[in-house]
Amino acid sequence: MKNKRISIALAAALIWGSSLSMQQVIAMAKDYPFSIAANVEGKKATIRITGTIWRWHNNAEEFRRQIERYNAQGVTHLHIYINTPGGSVIEANEIVNIIREFSGKVTGEGGALVASAGTYIALECETFEMPENGQWMYHKPIADIRGNEDQVESQLKGLKNFTLDYKKRYAAKSKLTAKQIEKNWVKGDVWLNAEDALKDGFITGIKKGAAAVSEDTAAMIAACGSPIALAPTTNPNPQNPPVNPQGSVEPKNNPNTITMNELEALALKIGLPQNSTQAQVDAKLAELSASAAKVTQLEAEAQAKEAADRQKAVRDLLDGAVRDKKIDAKQSQSLESWANQSFEECKAYIDGLPALKAISESVKGTAAPITAAPAVGDKPFEALTQEEIAALESSDPQALQAKYEAYLNK
Repeated sequence: MKNKRISIALAAALIWGSSLSMQQVIAMAKDYPFSIAANVEGKKATIRITGTIWRWHNNAEEFRRQIERYNAQGVTHLHIYINTPGGSVIEANEIVNIIREFSGKVTGEGGALVASAGTYIALECETFEMPENGQWMYHKPIADIRGNEDQVESQLKGLKNFTLDYKKRYAAKSKLTAKQIEKNWVKGDVWLNAEDALKDGFITGIKKGAAAVSEDTAAMIAACGSPIALAPTTNPNPQNPPVNPQGSVEPKNNPNTITMNELEALALKIGLPQNSTQAQVDAKLAELSASAAKVTQLEAEAQAKEAADRQKAVRDLLDGAVRDKKIDAKQSQSLESWANQSFEECKAYIDGLPALKAISESVKGTAAPITAAPAVGDKPFEALTQEEIAALESSDPQALQAKYEAYLNK
Protein backbone atom coordinates (compact mmCIF):
# COMPACT_ATOMS: atom_id res chain seq x y z
CA MET A 1 0.00 0.00 0.00
CA LYS A 2 2.91 2.34 0.72
CA ASN A 3 4.18 1.96 -2.85
CA LYS A 4 0.74 2.76 -4.19
CA ARG A 5 0.71 5.99 -2.21
CA ILE A 6 4.11 6.89 -3.62
CA SER A 7 2.84 6.30 -7.16
CA ILE A 8 -0.10 8.62 -6.57
CA ALA A 9 2.20 11.30 -5.17
CA LEU A 10 4.46 11.04 -8.21
CA ALA A 11 1.49 11.43 -10.53
CA ALA A 12 0.36 14.57 -8.72
CA ALA A 13 3.71 16.30 -8.42
CA LEU A 14 6.93 14.96 -9.89
CA ILE A 15 9.65 15.99 -7.46
CA TRP A 16 13.22 15.17 -8.31
CA GLY A 17 16.73 15.94 -7.19
CA SER A 18 18.41 16.72 -10.47
CA SER A 19 19.50 19.85 -12.26
CA LEU A 20 17.69 18.65 -15.39
CA SER A 21 14.09 19.15 -16.45
CA MET A 22 11.60 16.33 -15.94
CA GLN A 23 11.81 15.39 -19.64
CA GLN A 24 15.59 15.24 -19.47
CA VAL A 25 15.44 13.13 -16.31
CA ILE A 26 13.14 10.68 -18.07
CA ALA A 27 15.45 10.59 -21.10
CA MET A 28 18.47 9.94 -18.89
CA ALA A 29 16.60 7.25 -16.99
CA LYS A 30 16.05 5.45 -20.30
CA ASP A 31 19.72 5.60 -21.31
CA TYR A 32 21.14 5.11 -17.80
CA PRO A 33 18.52 3.08 -15.90
CA PHE A 34 18.48 2.86 -12.14
CA SER A 35 19.86 -0.29 -10.55
CA ILE A 36 20.31 -1.65 -7.04
CA ALA A 37 22.49 -4.75 -6.77
CA ALA A 38 23.60 -6.49 -3.59
CA ASN A 39 25.83 -9.34 -2.47
CA VAL A 40 26.87 -10.74 0.90
CA GLU A 41 30.24 -11.95 2.09
CA GLY A 42 30.17 -13.21 5.67
CA LYS A 43 28.80 -10.48 7.93
CA LYS A 44 29.17 -7.70 5.34
CA ALA A 45 26.69 -6.85 2.59
CA THR A 46 27.52 -4.52 -0.28
CA ILE A 47 24.83 -2.63 -2.17
CA ARG A 48 25.52 -0.80 -5.44
CA ILE A 49 23.18 2.07 -6.33
CA THR A 50 23.77 3.33 -9.88
CA GLY A 51 21.99 5.20 -12.68
CA THR A 52 19.13 7.68 -12.65
CA ILE A 53 16.80 7.23 -9.67
CA TRP A 54 13.52 6.84 -11.52
CA ARG A 55 10.57 4.44 -11.53
CA TRP A 56 12.14 2.18 -8.95
CA HIS A 57 9.38 2.43 -6.32
CA ASN A 58 7.60 -0.64 -7.66
CA ASN A 59 10.65 -2.71 -6.57
CA ALA A 60 10.94 -1.09 -3.14
CA GLU A 61 9.44 -4.10 -1.37
CA GLU A 62 12.09 -6.42 -2.83
CA PHE A 63 14.83 -4.10 -1.52
CA ARG A 64 13.11 -4.03 1.87
CA ARG A 65 13.00 -7.84 1.93
CA GLN A 66 16.75 -7.90 1.22
CA ILE A 67 17.40 -5.70 4.24
CA GLU A 68 15.13 -7.91 6.33
CA ARG A 69 17.10 -10.99 5.19
CA TYR A 70 20.38 -9.32 6.14
CA ASN A 71 19.01 -8.62 9.61
CA ALA A 72 17.81 -12.23 9.91
CA GLN A 73 21.17 -13.59 8.67
CA GLY A 74 23.07 -11.62 11.29
CA VAL A 75 24.77 -9.26 8.80
CA THR A 76 26.38 -6.49 10.85
CA HIS A 77 27.86 -4.23 8.18
CA LEU A 78 26.08 -2.67 5.20
CA HIS A 79 28.35 -0.90 2.69
CA ILE A 80 26.71 1.25 -0.01
CA TYR A 81 28.31 2.29 -3.32
CA ILE A 82 26.63 5.25 -5.06
CA ASN A 83 27.19 6.54 -8.59
CA THR A 84 24.17 8.56 -9.74
CA PRO A 85 23.13 11.92 -11.21
CA GLY A 86 20.11 11.92 -8.88
CA GLY A 87 16.48 11.62 -9.87
CA SER A 88 13.26 11.24 -7.88
CA VAL A 89 13.40 12.78 -4.43
CA ILE A 90 10.45 10.66 -3.35
CA GLU A 91 12.13 7.40 -4.33
CA ALA A 92 15.45 8.44 -2.76
CA ASN A 93 13.54 9.14 0.43
CA GLU A 94 12.00 5.66 0.33
CA ILE A 95 15.46 4.08 -0.17
CA VAL A 96 16.70 5.93 2.93
CA ASN A 97 13.66 4.73 4.91
CA ILE A 98 14.49 1.13 4.00
CA ILE A 99 18.20 1.51 4.82
CA ARG A 100 17.20 2.79 8.26
CA GLU A 101 15.59 -0.58 8.92
CA PHE A 102 19.05 -2.21 8.86
CA SER A 103 20.15 -2.88 12.43
CA GLY A 104 23.93 -2.82 11.89
CA LYS A 105 26.63 -0.39 10.78
CA VAL A 106 26.15 1.51 7.50
CA THR A 107 29.11 2.89 5.54
CA GLY A 108 29.41 4.13 1.99
CA GLU A 109 31.54 5.30 -0.88
CA GLY A 110 30.93 7.20 -4.07
CA GLY A 111 31.91 6.65 -7.64
CA ALA A 112 32.85 9.56 -9.88
CA LEU A 113 29.40 11.14 -9.44
CA VAL A 114 27.19 11.55 -6.37
CA ALA A 115 24.64 14.19 -7.25
CA SER A 116 21.39 15.61 -5.94
CA ALA A 117 19.02 12.91 -4.64
CA GLY A 118 22.05 10.59 -4.48
CA THR A 119 23.59 12.81 -1.80
CA TYR A 120 20.47 12.34 0.32
CA ILE A 121 21.15 8.59 0.36
CA ALA A 122 24.88 9.12 0.99
CA LEU A 123 24.15 11.18 4.11
CA GLU A 124 22.58 8.11 5.71
CA CYS A 125 26.01 6.45 5.94
CA GLU A 126 28.06 6.77 9.12
CA THR A 127 31.14 7.25 6.96
CA PHE A 128 31.27 8.10 3.27
CA GLU A 129 34.37 8.35 1.06
CA MET A 130 34.88 9.72 -2.43
CA PRO A 131 37.64 8.97 -4.95
CA GLU A 132 40.08 11.73 -5.86
CA ASN A 133 38.18 12.49 -9.06
CA GLY A 134 34.76 12.25 -7.45
CA GLN A 135 32.18 15.02 -7.76
CA TRP A 136 29.46 15.89 -5.24
CA MET A 137 26.52 18.10 -6.23
CA TYR A 138 23.62 19.39 -4.16
CA HIS A 139 20.81 21.84 -4.79
CA LYS A 140 17.21 22.62 -3.90
CA PRO A 141 14.72 19.86 -4.78
CA ILE A 142 12.84 20.58 -8.00
CA ALA A 143 9.23 19.74 -8.88
CA ASP A 144 6.95 19.59 -11.88
CA ILE A 145 3.72 20.87 -10.32
CA ARG A 146 0.42 20.79 -12.16
CA GLY A 147 -3.33 20.79 -11.48
CA ASN A 148 -5.93 23.24 -10.22
CA GLU A 149 -5.15 25.89 -7.61
CA ASP A 150 -5.90 23.56 -4.68
CA GLN A 151 -3.68 20.81 -6.08
CA VAL A 152 -0.88 23.26 -6.87
CA GLU A 153 -1.04 24.67 -3.35
CA SER A 154 -0.89 21.18 -1.83
CA GLN A 155 2.00 20.11 -4.07
CA LEU A 156 3.91 23.33 -3.34
CA LYS A 157 3.58 22.63 0.37
CA GLY A 158 4.99 19.15 -0.22
CA LEU A 159 7.93 20.58 -2.17
CA LYS A 160 8.65 23.07 0.62
CA ASN A 161 8.65 20.19 3.11
CA PHE A 162 11.19 18.27 0.98
CA THR A 163 13.37 21.40 0.68
CA LEU A 164 13.30 21.96 4.44
CA ASP A 165 14.16 18.30 5.08
CA TYR A 166 17.13 18.42 2.68
CA LYS A 167 18.41 21.63 4.23
CA LYS A 168 18.19 20.21 7.75
CA ARG A 169 19.95 16.96 6.79
CA TYR A 170 22.73 18.76 4.92
CA ALA A 171 23.28 21.07 7.91
CA ALA A 172 23.22 18.20 10.40
CA LYS A 173 25.75 16.04 8.49
CA SER A 174 28.08 18.78 7.20
CA LYS A 175 30.02 21.65 8.72
CA LEU A 176 27.65 24.18 7.17
CA THR A 177 24.69 25.87 8.78
CA ALA A 178 21.24 25.89 7.23
CA LYS A 179 21.72 29.56 6.35
CA GLN A 180 25.00 28.79 4.55
CA ILE A 181 23.35 25.99 2.58
CA GLU A 182 20.49 28.29 1.61
CA LYS A 183 22.99 30.96 0.52
CA ASN A 184 24.88 28.40 -1.58
CA TRP A 185 22.03 26.67 -3.37
CA VAL A 186 19.91 29.75 -3.99
CA LYS A 187 22.28 30.41 -6.92
CA GLY A 188 21.63 26.96 -8.44
CA ASP A 189 23.59 23.69 -8.47
CA VAL A 190 26.50 23.52 -6.02
CA TRP A 191 29.33 21.40 -7.48
CA LEU A 192 32.12 20.22 -5.16
CA ASN A 193 35.17 18.14 -5.92
CA ALA A 194 36.25 15.55 -3.38
CA GLU A 195 38.47 17.97 -1.47
CA ASP A 196 35.71 20.60 -1.20
CA ALA A 197 33.16 17.98 -0.16
CA LEU A 198 35.54 16.82 2.58
CA LYS A 199 36.25 20.40 3.67
CA ASP A 200 32.52 21.17 3.98
CA GLY A 201 31.95 17.93 5.88
CA PHE A 202 29.65 16.19 3.43
CA ILE A 203 32.03 13.22 3.21
CA THR A 204 34.37 11.76 5.80
CA GLY A 205 37.34 10.83 3.63
CA ILE A 206 39.00 10.65 0.21
CA LYS A 207 40.11 7.32 -1.21
CA LYS A 208 43.51 7.19 -2.83
CA GLY A 209 43.41 7.09 -6.58
CA ALA A 210 40.80 8.03 -9.13
CA ALA A 211 37.66 6.06 -9.86
CA ALA A 212 37.35 4.42 -13.26
CA VAL A 213 34.99 6.46 -15.41
CA SER A 214 32.76 4.55 -17.81
CA GLU A 215 31.19 6.22 -20.81
CA ASP A 216 27.86 6.09 -18.99
CA THR A 217 29.29 7.98 -16.02
CA ALA A 218 31.08 10.51 -18.23
CA ALA A 219 27.84 11.12 -20.12
CA MET A 220 25.84 11.55 -16.92
CA ILE A 221 28.37 14.02 -15.51
CA ALA A 222 28.28 16.10 -18.68
CA ALA A 223 24.49 15.94 -18.97
CA CYS A 224 24.13 17.15 -15.37
CA GLY A 225 26.00 20.32 -16.27
CA SER A 226 29.11 19.67 -14.21
CA PRO A 227 31.82 22.33 -14.63
CA ILE A 228 34.41 19.53 -14.61
CA ALA A 229 34.10 17.06 -17.49
CA LEU A 230 35.68 13.62 -17.10
CA ALA A 231 36.82 11.56 -20.06
CA PRO A 232 35.96 7.84 -19.89
CA THR A 233 38.73 5.55 -18.76
CA THR A 234 36.86 2.41 -19.80
CA ASN A 235 34.37 1.60 -22.53
CA PRO A 236 32.17 -1.20 -21.21
CA ASN A 237 29.39 -0.45 -23.69
CA PRO A 238 30.36 0.93 -27.14
CA GLN A 239 26.72 1.86 -27.78
CA ASN A 240 26.72 4.47 -25.03
CA PRO A 241 27.25 8.09 -26.15
CA PRO A 242 30.92 9.15 -26.44
CA VAL A 243 32.38 12.17 -24.69
CA ASN A 244 34.44 14.61 -26.77
CA PRO A 245 37.59 16.31 -25.40
CA GLN A 246 35.56 19.30 -24.19
CA GLY A 247 33.31 17.05 -22.15
CA SER A 248 30.05 17.53 -24.02
CA VAL A 249 28.07 14.39 -24.76
CA GLU A 250 27.05 13.32 -28.23
CA PRO A 251 23.62 11.68 -28.14
CA LYS A 252 22.90 8.43 -29.91
CA ASN A 253 21.96 8.67 -33.62
CA ASN A 254 22.75 12.39 -33.65
CA PRO A 255 26.01 13.96 -34.86
CA ASN A 256 25.34 17.15 -32.91
CA THR A 257 26.11 17.82 -29.26
CA ILE A 258 23.63 17.26 -26.43
CA THR A 259 22.94 20.96 -26.10
CA MET A 260 19.23 21.25 -26.88
CA ASN A 261 17.95 24.04 -29.09
CA GLU A 262 14.62 25.73 -28.53
CA LEU A 263 12.73 23.42 -30.92
CA GLU A 264 14.04 20.27 -29.19
CA ALA A 265 13.24 21.65 -25.74
CA LEU A 266 9.72 22.60 -26.85
CA ALA A 267 9.17 19.18 -28.42
CA LEU A 268 10.05 17.44 -25.15
CA LYS A 269 7.89 19.83 -23.17
CA ILE A 270 4.76 19.04 -25.20
CA GLY A 271 5.36 15.29 -25.18
CA LEU A 272 7.01 14.76 -28.56
CA PRO A 273 10.35 13.08 -29.34
CA GLN A 274 13.36 15.39 -29.09
CA ASN A 275 14.09 15.10 -32.84
CA SER A 276 10.59 16.19 -33.94
CA THR A 277 10.36 18.53 -36.94
CA GLN A 278 9.00 22.05 -36.87
CA ALA A 279 5.84 20.87 -38.67
CA GLN A 280 5.26 18.14 -36.08
CA VAL A 281 5.74 20.61 -33.22
CA ASP A 282 3.37 23.13 -34.87
CA ALA A 283 0.74 20.43 -35.38
CA LYS A 284 1.00 19.32 -31.77
CA LEU A 285 0.72 22.90 -30.52
CA ALA A 286 -2.40 23.42 -32.65
CA GLU A 287 -3.87 20.21 -31.24
CA LEU A 288 -3.14 21.29 -27.66
CA SER A 289 -4.56 24.75 -28.35
CA ALA A 290 -7.77 23.25 -29.74
CA SER A 291 -8.06 20.94 -26.73
CA ALA A 292 -7.54 23.86 -24.36
CA ALA A 293 -10.19 25.90 -26.18
CA LYS A 294 -12.65 23.01 -25.96
CA VAL A 295 -11.99 22.62 -22.24
CA THR A 296 -12.51 26.35 -21.75
CA GLN A 297 -15.79 26.19 -23.68
CA LEU A 298 -17.05 23.21 -21.66
CA GLU A 299 -16.11 24.92 -18.40
CA ALA A 300 -17.96 28.09 -19.48
CA GLU A 301 -21.05 26.08 -20.45
CA ALA A 302 -20.97 24.22 -17.15
CA GLN A 303 -20.67 27.47 -15.20
CA ALA A 304 -23.55 29.02 -17.18
CA LYS A 305 -25.78 26.00 -16.53
CA GLU A 306 -24.88 26.05 -12.85
CA ALA A 307 -25.79 29.76 -12.62
CA ALA A 308 -29.10 29.19 -14.45
CA ASP A 309 -29.99 26.24 -12.20
CA ARG A 310 -29.17 28.30 -9.12
CA GLN A 311 -31.30 31.22 -10.32
CA LYS A 312 -34.23 28.89 -11.07
CA ALA A 313 -33.98 27.34 -7.61
CA VAL A 314 -34.03 30.82 -6.03
CA ARG A 315 -37.01 31.88 -8.13
CA ASP A 316 -38.94 28.67 -7.33
CA LEU A 317 -38.25 29.14 -3.60
CA LEU A 318 -39.46 32.74 -3.47
CA ASP A 319 -42.43 32.24 -5.78
CA GLY A 320 -43.50 29.27 -3.71
CA ALA A 321 -43.27 31.32 -0.51
CA VAL A 322 -45.48 34.03 -2.05
CA ARG A 323 -47.92 31.39 -3.26
CA ASP A 324 -48.08 29.86 0.22
CA LYS A 325 -48.82 33.32 1.69
CA LYS A 326 -45.59 33.25 3.77
CA ILE A 327 -44.21 36.42 2.20
CA ASP A 328 -45.50 39.10 -0.12
CA ALA A 329 -43.99 40.34 -3.41
CA LYS A 330 -42.02 43.13 -1.71
CA GLN A 331 -40.45 40.71 0.77
CA SER A 332 -39.64 38.39 -2.11
CA GLN A 333 -37.52 41.09 -3.72
CA SER A 334 -35.64 41.80 -0.49
CA LEU A 335 -34.95 38.09 0.10
CA GLU A 336 -33.64 37.42 -3.42
CA SER A 337 -30.10 38.67 -2.72
CA TRP A 338 -29.84 36.53 0.42
CA ALA A 339 -31.10 33.46 -1.43
CA ASN A 340 -28.47 33.94 -4.14
CA GLN A 341 -25.68 34.25 -1.59
CA SER A 342 -26.77 31.52 0.84
CA PHE A 343 -29.59 29.45 -0.60
CA GLU A 344 -29.85 26.86 2.17
CA GLU A 345 -29.94 29.45 4.96
CA CYS A 346 -32.64 31.47 3.20
CA LYS A 347 -34.64 28.31 2.48
CA ALA A 348 -34.47 27.29 6.14
CA TYR A 349 -35.73 30.74 7.14
CA ILE A 350 -38.64 30.62 4.69
CA ASP A 351 -39.55 27.04 5.64
CA GLY A 352 -39.89 28.20 9.25
CA LEU A 353 -42.24 31.06 8.44
CA PRO A 354 -45.97 30.58 9.24
CA ALA A 355 -48.64 31.57 6.75
CA LEU A 356 -49.78 35.18 7.09
CA LYS A 357 -52.61 35.54 9.64
CA ALA A 358 -55.99 37.09 8.95
CA ILE A 359 -56.24 40.72 10.00
CA SER A 360 -59.06 39.77 12.35
CA GLU A 361 -56.50 38.04 14.57
CA SER A 362 -54.44 41.16 15.02
CA VAL A 363 -56.94 44.07 14.66
CA LYS A 364 -58.11 45.32 18.01
CA GLY A 365 -60.53 48.08 19.05
CA THR A 366 -64.26 48.70 19.36
CA ALA A 367 -64.80 51.64 17.06
CA ALA A 368 -68.29 51.83 15.62
CA PRO A 369 -68.56 50.69 11.98
CA ILE A 370 -68.44 53.48 9.49
CA THR A 371 -69.60 52.95 5.98
CA ALA A 372 -66.64 52.95 3.67
CA ALA A 373 -66.46 55.30 0.76
CA PRO A 374 -68.02 53.70 -2.32
CA ALA A 375 -64.76 53.93 -4.29
CA VAL A 376 -62.89 51.93 -1.66
CA GLY A 377 -65.71 49.58 -0.90
CA ASP A 378 -65.85 48.34 -4.48
CA LYS A 379 -62.14 47.47 -4.70
CA PRO A 380 -60.74 44.02 -3.86
CA PHE A 381 -58.00 43.85 -1.20
CA GLU A 382 -55.12 43.44 -3.66
CA ALA A 383 -56.20 46.64 -5.50
CA LEU A 384 -56.13 48.86 -2.39
CA THR A 385 -53.31 51.32 -1.86
CA GLN A 386 -51.50 51.58 1.45
CA GLU A 387 -53.39 54.81 2.23
CA GLU A 388 -56.73 53.14 1.42
CA ILE A 389 -55.91 50.16 3.63
CA ALA A 390 -55.01 52.51 6.50
CA ALA A 391 -58.16 54.55 6.00
CA LEU A 392 -60.41 51.48 5.77
CA GLU A 393 -58.75 49.91 8.83
CA SER A 394 -59.60 53.06 10.75
CA SER A 395 -63.10 53.56 9.39
CA ASP A 396 -64.36 50.00 8.88
CA PRO A 397 -61.99 47.26 10.12
CA GLN A 398 -64.64 44.60 9.59
CA ALA A 399 -64.90 45.48 5.90
CA LEU A 400 -61.10 45.37 5.57
CA GLN A 401 -61.08 42.00 7.31
CA ALA A 402 -63.67 40.63 4.90
CA LYS A 403 -61.67 41.81 1.88
CA TYR A 404 -58.45 40.29 3.26
CA GLU A 405 -60.09 36.94 4.04
CA ALA A 406 -61.54 36.89 0.51
CA TYR A 407 -57.99 37.48 -0.81
CA LEU A 408 -56.60 34.62 1.28
CA ASN A 409 -59.28 32.23 0.06
CA LYS A 410 -58.67 32.85 -3.64
